Amino acid sequence: MYILAYERISQNIIDACGSSGIANLLNITKTIVNLIQIVGPILAMVALTFCFIRLMTNPEEKKYKAALKNSLIALVVLFMIPFLINLTMSLTDESFDLAKCWNNAEDVAKLGEDSTYVDTTDKPKQDIIVTQDDYK
Repeated sequence: MYILAYERISQNIIDACGSSGIANLLNITKTIVNLIQIVGPILAMVALTFCFIRLMTNPEEKKYKAALKNSLIALVVLFMIPFLINLTMSLTDESFDLAKCWNNAEDVAKLGEDSTYVDTTDKPKQDIIVTQDDYK
C-alpha cells in the first residue's frame, strides 16, 4: 500500500515538476509563505500599535499619520499575498504544472515521514558485530 501510494504521488510529481527535489523546494517555499502569512500581520499590528501611540502623543505630526497608513497597507498586503498565492494555485491545479507541483509538494514531504522498514529476506535480524572474532 505504501509503495503504491509513493509511486502514484511520485509519478504525479515527476509529471508536474520534473523531479521530487523541486517539489521539496516548493514545500519549503510554501511553508515560508504560510509563516509570513501568520507572523507578518502580527508584526504589522505591533507596528500599528506603536504608530497609534505616537499619533496620540503628538496628533499634529504628519509623518506619524503617513506611518499609520503604511502600517495598515503592510498589514493587508502581508495577509492577502500568501492567501492569494494559495488560492490561485488551488484553483488552477489542472491548468499548469507549477500549480500541480505546488499542491502536491506537501504530500511528498509527508511521504518520507511515514516510511517504515520493509524486510526483504526471511533471515532473522542480527545484532551489529563489533569484534572480529564474532564473525562466522
